[in-house]
Amino acid sequence: MAKKKNWFKKTFNPSRIFTSIKFSAIIGVTYWATTRYEIAFDSGLTYMPILAFFFVALVLLLFGGSFLEMISKK
Repeated sequence: MAKKKNWFKKTFNPSRIFTSIKFSAIIGVTYWATTRYEIAFDSGLTYMPILAFFFVALVLLLFGGSFLEMISKK
C-alpha cells in the first residue's frame, strides 16, 4: 500500500501538474493558431494570412505572458 501512495505523491506533485498544464496550453495555442492560419490561407485572399499572423501575435502578446516567457528561455 505504501508503494502505491508513494507513486501517487510522485505522479501528482505540484510541479508535475504545473508542467502538464503548461504543455497542454502550448498544444491548445498551437492548435488554435493553426486553425486561424488554415482559415486565412483557404480564403484565397492575399492579405488574410498576414492578418492572421498579426492576430495570433496580438493574442499571444495580450494573453500569453508566461507562455511567451517559457518559450523565450534559453
